[in-house]
Amino acid sequence: MTEDRDRVTTIPGFGFLHEDDRIEEPRTRITPVDGDSIDFRGIDVDIQPVIGTIGVAPASESYTTLVPHDHGGNLDTTDVTTGSTIYFPVFQEGAMLAMGDAKAAMADGEMCGTGAEISTAVDVTLDVVSDPAVSLERPLVDAGDAWKTVASAETLEDACELAHVDLVELLGREHGFDATDAYMFASLVGGLEISQVVDPLVTARNAIPKEYLSNPF
Repeated sequence: MTEDRDRVTTIPGFGFLHEDDRIEEPRTRITPVDGDSIDFRGIDVDIQPVIGTIGVAPASESYTTLVPHDHGGNLDTTDVTTGSTIYFPVFQEGAMLAMGDAKAAMADGEMCGTGAEISTAVDVTLDVVSDPAVSLERPLVDAGDAWKTVASAETLEDACELAHVDLVELLGREHGFDATDAYMFASLVGGLEISQVVDPLVTARNAIPKEYLSNPF
C-alpha cells in the first residue's frame, strides 16, 4: 500500500487563537495518510476530503486566493467534497473557475487556520445553467440531503445574515411565501453552520433539508 503524507500547521498571526500565548506559532505536524485515515500523533482521523478554495472570477474587484467572497474563493466549506454539486454565479465571460487548497480532513471552522493540507487530483464535471429560474448572488451547495446557501463577510453575524437572506429567497419562491413567512419558516427548518472563521472574511452557510426545498433551478 502506498503511503502519502500531509500536514497541519499553525501560522504566525493566523488562526482563531493566534493571539493566545499558549499556542506555538509556527508548528507543523506531518500526518501520514494510509488507506482511509490520517494519523495525528497515533490517533486515526477519517479522511473526509475538502476542496478549500473554489470559485469563479469576481464581479469587479480582484481578490487573493486567501479571500472568500460572493464569487467563492477560499470558502473552506466541508460540504465542498466528493459527491457534492456547487453552483456559482457567473460574473465574467467564461466564468474562469479555479480550485485548490485541498485537505484530507478538516473540521467546520478550520480553527487553527489549516486542515490536513494535501496535494490531490480533482475529478469534476462542469455544466452551465442557462436562463436559471433563480439568479444567484453567492454560492449554493447541493450536499445530497440538503441545500446550503454560502456567504462570506467581515463578521460571522453578517455572513449568517447573508446566507439566511439567500435561504429566505429560495423558500419564498418554492412555497409562494412572502418574505416574512419565509423568514419564520426558515427558523423552523433551517440550520446555520460555520464554514471557517480564520480568513480575511469569515464564511457561514444555512442548510435546508431537501424535503422543504426542491431543486431551485
